[in-house]
Amino acid sequence: MAAAPLGPDLVSVETRGNPDGLTVTFSVPVDAATATDPANYTLSPGVAVQSVALIGTAKVRLQTSPMAVGVAYLLSVSGITDQASPKNTIVPTTLGFLQTQAASPAGSSTTSATAPRSRR
Repeated sequence: MAAAPLGPDLVSVETRGNPDGLTVTFSVPVDAATATDPANYTLSPGVAVQSVALIGTAKVRLQTSPMAVGVAYLLSVSGITDQASPKNTIVPTTLGFLQTQAASPAGSSTTSATAPRSRR
């Protein structure tokens, strides 16, 4: 029996100093309906995901309530499926990141974290 295909992985999260949003990158193209559902994302402590927009086949932009500089946050993602047939679902994943000072006009400040690629 062949191994079941893996679903999408959470690859990275970037705030680029933006206090009210972040960009999330997945390992494979994701299903637009599941990827843009705010209920599939949780930010803690105390940040609301207000909306989600697909900005590429494997990337979304989360609009959030304000995040404070210097605070460590956790992004939890579940329920996202890929574009395969049949669809594969992401293993629920939590990724930590630190919100840094707002980016300069040149955009030099970047907050980025990479999730482990292993499956549990």
